[in-house]
Amino acid sequence: LFHGAPSTTIEKICRAGFKPQRGGEATGKLFGVGSYFAANSSKSDDKTEDRANPMPHSAIRTLVVARVVLGEVHRTKQRMARATRPPDGADESELDSVLALPTTQGGCVDHLEVVVYSEACALPVALVDYRHAHACPCAFCLRRPVGP
Repeated sequence: LFHGAPSTTIEKICRAGFKPQRGGEATGKLFGVGSYFAANSSKSDDKTEDRANPMPHSAIRTLVVARVVLGEVHRTKQRMARATRPPDGADESELDSVLALPTTQGGCVDHLEVVVYSEACALPVALVDYRHAHACPCAFCLRRPVGP
């Protein structure tokens, strides 16, 4: 799965791993305080910059590729902004992660997202450095400043 964050946060993840208790500090907590991952790199791309200080098109960005253990999953179509862990299952068993369903499946996010609340559930395994093409037509580039 992919994880996007500003470069200063990526450096911290490389040194010490994911810290779910810090999740959402820069980009919001739609599903509570946890580490957020996406199957689509484009979903994580949006998280690579500080929204108060957008990066130019030509900026090099970095995504983390992570191995994420989902365990028993809570599937949700609704926001869970105050979550600090997954809710209990129907049989009151403890669940391990949250799978946020996309709007195409009745959920509230554009692309599938996974949230884990324990450091032991995610391991950074690789970094992907990239930049957007100058005339990139993606939705995120259309709102970024054009740079050199």
